[in-house]
Amino acid sequence: MIDVKFEPEAFQRLIDSLPKPEVLVGPINRDLARDGALRLQEKYSGGPSSRYLTARSGKTREQVRGVVMGDAAVISVSGPQVQLLEDGGTIVPKRGTPVRNRQGQILRYIPFLRFRLNLPQDTDTATGRWVMARRVTIQARHPVRDSALEALADVPLYLNQHLGGAP
Repeated sequence: MIDVKFEPEAFQRLIDSLPKPEVLVGPINRDLARDGALRLQEKYSGGPSSRYLTARSGKTREQVRGVVMGDAAVISVSGPQVQLLEDGGTIVPKRGTPVRNRQGQILRYIPFLRFRLNLPQDTDTATGRWVMARRVTIQARHPVRDSALEALADVPLYLNQHLGGAP
């Protein structure tokens, strides 16, 4: 269960009490979008010990975007299996691995996933040993959620900065 306490009413009262609240909304949202995108890119560039993702080609990291849409800051990412990394899930074979005769004709399908393991030095192409499995379970890692929550935790810093406090 995720328990995040952010009271929008209290934040709105604070913004409303300022002389020109509309002046702050845009810059704070820009800061949130930029900071959230940078934090998400960092999570998608982790090494072998990263809790989020071991970077291979950098394709997912290049798809991270932080934009301001209306009165909201939005961070988003698209790429291979991003939703699966965020929410977790199980991968099962659709049809299975084909069994072929010497002439290359498919005789039947066996219900297994067949893939190569990635070695630490691999980039786009896996060069490890071949593995067969009936299903593969991916744990939820929540890189997008965690990046957004970390950026939200810095809202007081952005507010102080835009009110003329410390940079």
